[in-house]
Amino acid sequence: MDDLGRRLTRATDALTSSNQLARSGVTARGLALAVAHGDFVRLRAGWYVAGEYWRNSVPESQHLSAIVAAQRAANSRLTFSHRSAAVLHGLPAWSDWVCGAARAAIPDTRRVHVLGQPGGRGGATPAIVRHRSHVHAADVEELEGVRVTRAERAVADLARTERFSLALACADATLRARARRGQVVDDAAWHAWQSSMRRIAETSSERRGVRAVRALRLLADPRADSPFESAARFRLVQLGFEVRLQVEVVVPQLGRYFVDLELVDAQVFIECDGRAKYLDSSLNGGTPEQAFFAEKRRHHGITAHTGKPLVRLESHDSRTLEGLAGVLAAHGIRVPGRPAQSHDAHLVRLLQRAG
Repeated sequence: MDDLGRRLTRATDALTSSNQLARSGVTARGLALAVAHGDFVRLRAGWYVAGEYWRNSVPESQHLSAIVAAQRAANSRLTFSHRSAAVLHGLPAWSDWVCGAARAAIPDTRRVHVLGQPGGRGGATPAIVRHRSHVHAADVEELEGVRVTRAERAVADLARTERFSLALACADATLRARARRGQVVDDAAWHAWQSSMRRIAETSSERRGVRAVRALRLLADPRADSPFESAARFRLVQLGFEVRLQVEVVVPQLGRYFVDLELVDAQVFIECDGRAKYLDSSLNGGTPEQAFFAEKRRHHGITAHTGKPLVRLESHDSRTLEGLAGVLAAHGIRVPGRPAQSHDAHLVRLLQRAG
């Protein structure tokens, strides 16, 4: 069973129906009180999960339970799209690095997104959003028995309807899985993905957001290592920097390193620092103290060998353009302040307007 199969099994096992609860002796009034007290969470009419499971689950796992509940409550097979499709494909649709660390700012994970027929019933309820749009058969597939838009279509839909940085993070993750092994990039797979995105932009019946889909094709990059890097890179491009990703630096006596980003014209390295680098032993290979000193040695080796400063960004530094510009200026970096005009004209307009 692949990762999605395991995730769907856990999400399904967490579900319980009102009929099951009634058979176990729970009355309607008792269930209402249990929901009010947080013992159960109501996903939609007739379907619940335990409150403890909900509170201990990441948003993507919560949303998978909502997806299973939606399909079980439906009279026919649903085709999941947008954020729901992104979750089914394992993309970072609820990344704190992009959405914001405060859970209050994260969209309700109980609301699923599905495709409706063009001209048919659409709209949204607290439990479901129906998107009335035509989708080519080539853009739909079945994963573990669930009908879902393909990853390319999912990220295109996110570009149309959500913050562009979220769509970019999901596009980067798709490309990272398809076109990169270690530090080696498969250019043919990358170009094939770009061709798919071009087709979606050119053949879409929805003109809304086509500029964002085109920009996604131009900016998505398999070398991005995390949603944080994706969001920071987007902000840096908005501010007018030419950005290189995963820049190799060989330091004598220390080793071969890869720096997250380089501001080419400014001759400055950027590292996107998440706490996992220091706290997760599966990533750093040791204790937090060992990780800290290893990273300090790496930092000094890179700056001494190249003569280029290395600026470390935390996730909150790139939440706004103004905030990131201020951080860079505080390090003595001249900030252009506007997108480079060498970009595609459609991309420049998106960069100027995106929040």
